[in-house]
Parts: sequence; structure tokens; C-alpha cells
Amino acid sequence: MDARTVREAGLGGADDPVVLAWAADNPRLVVSHDRRTMTAAARRRMRKGLPMAGLVLFRQDCPVALAIEELVLVGEATTAEEWRDVIAFLPL
Repeated sequence: MDARTVREAGLGGADDPVVLAWAADNPRLVVSHDRRTMTAAARRRMRKGLPMAGLVLFRQDCPVALAIEELVLVGEATTAEEWRDVIAFLPL
């Protein structure tokens, strides 16, 4: 799995729409715990017809080990194309 933080991508402190645009251009699945603003930004992007690589959201209180397990499963069981324009709240 090839993961990169927003800081590593040179986006530290960037607004949600900027992060989503970068992810669409690079194609990268965005993983966040910011369920309110990131979800709203992703929905606005899709309403505008802009591409979105996909968004996975975890609750703030989700244990890190569980989040990692979920992301490994996503990586093993799905393709990038399946995530296009998808907003998913994990774990289910």
C-alpha cells in the first residue's frame, strides 16, 4: 500500500477542496476523520461534475488498528476505479 500524508504531499494546512483536487489529479483515495467538512467538500465537488478519487471517513474515536485493518482490506479487495466518486464511512 502506498500511503502519503497531506504534509508529505506538500498540502499541510490546505483546505479540503485543495486536498480533494490533488487526490483526483494523482489518483489517490483520501482518508480522513473530518466527517463534516470533508464530506461537504466532496459532495460539492461531485455536484460540480469534478472528478473525485474517493473518500474514506473514520470516526475520531476509531482505534488506529481497526482503521489500518479496514484500509488494508480496501486495498486488497477493491480497485481505484471502484472508488471514483464514492464517499464511504468505515467501519461499517
